Amino acid sequence: MGSENLYDAFEAYVSHAASKIQQKDIPSVPVRKFEVKSEEQSEISVDQIPRFDRSEIYYHAFIDSDPAQKLVAYVDEEYDWELDYIYLRRALMDIFGKHGESLDSWKDQVEPAFEKFKEDVEDRITKFRVQTYLQGVDLHPTDIHIADDAAIRQPAPSDLTYVEDIQSFSHFNPTSLMECDALLEFNVDATSEYSSYPPMSILREFYLKVLRLYGRSNVSMIVETSELRTFLGDDLGWSVPLSSQDPQPRSTLTEDDESSLQRLVELLSRHYSKQDAAFDYPLSAAMDHFETSIEKRVYSRESITFAVIGLEALYTSGRGKVSTYCAFLLGSASPHFDPDNVQSTLEGAYDNYRNSWAHGGSRQSGGTEVQRRLWDYLRGSIVLFSWLNRDTILDKNSRNKLLKKINQAMIDEEKRGEFLDELNQLDLESHLQLPKRT
Repeated sequence: MGSENLYDAFEAYVSHAASKIQQKDIPSVPVRKFEVKSEEQSEISVDQIPRFDRSEIYYHAFIDSDPAQKLVAYVDEEYDWELDYIYLRRALMDIFGKHGESLDSWKDQVEPAFEKFKEDVEDRITKFRVQTYLQGVDLHPTDIHIADDAAIRQPAPSDLTYVEDIQSFSHFNPTSLMECDALLEFNVDATSEYSSYPPMSILREFYLKVLRLYGRSNVSMIVETSELRTFLGDDLGWSVPLSSQDPQPRSTLTEDDESSLQRLVELLSRHYSKQDAAFDYPLSAAMDHFETSIEKRVYSRESITFAVIGLEALYTSGRGKVSTYCAFLLGSASPHFDPDNVQSTLEGAYDNYRNSWAHGGSRQSGGTEVQRRLWDYLRGSIVLFSWLNRDTILDKNSRNKLLKKINQAMIDEEKRGEFLDELNQLDLESHLQLPKRT
């Protein structure tokens, strides 16, 4: 009963609103349009566009409407939910268009609008579609789906067009759109699991961390826009980061990376808390120090030291323990890593960079190759620790149990065989982009 009667009440409200709207003149407002034509060229123009939301039309369509009052009463009685004017006004704007673009075809919009309305009435969950504009990504040549509701794609011309009222003030500089390399798009529902932070920022930060880890890169956000997929909630529009990182080194993604990225997203999502918007410790420390090491890349001593500290979060501190355990684990997990090279590189990183900085030593020249190797050691270790704790929370207790397991495998032949059998179930190269053997 409910669904059919709900549709009848909704359709009567919309039809009455249409009769009112078509009797009114739609006001126009001056707008400034910014369009990116190429990486080097943009164009700014001024125009007049109709703006339904600046008129009293929607207000009168609601307030003067007996069908609107009946719809409100029906939802209140059948669903125990009190609709307000703002909500119903938003539904009309979805049907007729913010700029009146659907005024001649509004009947085609009623059915999809009703489905959103019905979903709102039944679920009461605000749902967003988020677009994060990225720099530092070379995408060749197609869309890459990294999760069920998340994909990376090339920006279309409409994505690189920004329109604002001339009279309004905006903190967003549209010229930054010229720096956009790719778009990260994802859906997010504002459920209780996101109670501590805005849900879009939680998922966006998770996906950015995954992208940086996957490609040993410094992918960063330029700007973000979010739109409602429902009539509930507030349309948050455009937002910009407090600062934009220099997107070096860059990440190159092709369709061959899609399944690997999906595996990495699925693995790391097990250890990411949506309540706290962070990974559990010690994984959080390892990830944060990896990103800091990337950001400090022009200063070899500092960059290498942060990478070493990231490894210490996993293996615990100590030159001998970190270099020995890391070499054994990486060398056992993948032919990409030569255990002798891993151990000698880590010992040199301690002697020439980490300990030197801690004790006031002078800067060492070079170090770029050491940086890259340590980034790969840390990335590989993060994936391995996550995978070896895939069925439990990776915290200090489970980390210490894993370190004990590694130690036993190093000294006991039977334990080593069991440990290697487990590691052989994981293909590290199917979770990360890894360069030549190091």
